[in-house]
Amino acid sequence: MQYVTTLTANQPIAITIGNFDGVHKGHQRLMHELRKTAQELNCTPVLVTFSPHTLMIVRPDIDVRYLT
Repeated sequence: MQYVTTLTANQPIAITIGNFDGVHKGHQRLMHELRKTAQELNCTPVLVTFSPHTLMIVRPDIDVRYLT
């Protein structure tokens, strides 16, 4: 896995976007499917997440707890 902040303009990607609150089985499955799809399409898998969790911004009254 690589941490990058930019991609080239013409680089084909398969992307998933979400609040990944830990790498539990559900998120592991999403990452597996993303990688599988990217390989099938011959493109780069990209996962975009948010820090802090979006609920901390839009609902600061809620105590957000990470699963892992």
